[in-house]
Amino acid sequence: MRLATDDGLFATFVERAFPFAVGQDTFTLPAAAAPDGDGTYTVFARFFDAAGNFNDRQDAIRLDRTAPLVREIRCEACAVVNGALFSNAANRQVILDVDAVDTGGAVASLSVRIGAGAPQVFPFGPSFALTLPADGAQVINVTAVDEAGNVSGNVARTITLDRTAPVVTVSINAAAARTRSADVVVSVTATDAVSGAATLRLSTSAAFGGVPQPFVNNAAFRLLDPDVDGTKSVFVGVRDAA
Repeated sequence: MRLATDDGLFATFVERAFPFAVGQDTFTLPAAAAPDGDGTYTVFARFFDAAGNFNDRQDAIRLDRTAPLVREIRCEACAVVNGALFSNAANRQVILDVDAVDTGGAVASLSVRIGAGAPQVFPFGPSFALTLPADGAQVINVTAVDEAGNVSGNVARTITLDRTAPVVTVSINAAAARTRSADVVVSVTATDAVSGAATLRLSTSAAFGGVPQPFVNNAAFRLLDPDVDGTKSVFVGVRDAA
């Protein structure tokens, strides 16, 4: 049997005894040693009988020695605070979308580990759900594998899961019982051990109109109907980073 890659001309070929002793044999593609030799190769085989008659067969294979590249890990429903990712998902699931490319072929799958845990394999393509083990900062490690089995470098992204609301205390004018001015100072303390207090809303009604502001401990506020005396209420909403 002769093996060649010259479009079936067999001007240059490798001779092999046939049938193979172990059912298969190796053949080195001609450009495999070149750094830029990746690509699709067609291997031609010519089979001879004892009388010299021959029959040709061929098959193609793609040589791909280039690892894929993971460019970004996105969390579809996570809050982003100063570039950090947070989730408050009650079921601990986050939806991830991984941007990965492969110049030598196509990305086939993703290997995902949470911290030092066991890898989970997901088909590459649409986004996928990943269940985080517990509240707190979780490091998501992702590698991509292409169709030839090349593995990318690891890319890590931290997602903090926080399913507990902040504990909030409020006082007006340092807990004064009365005020002569409708302009007061609302003091707020918020305890959130996982992701921390992020935004603050003050309102004269529980409807909480307006845009949340960055959290501060003391905020100036005007009471409802400042020209009308009486008991006034201040509604306070605090959100954590998740």
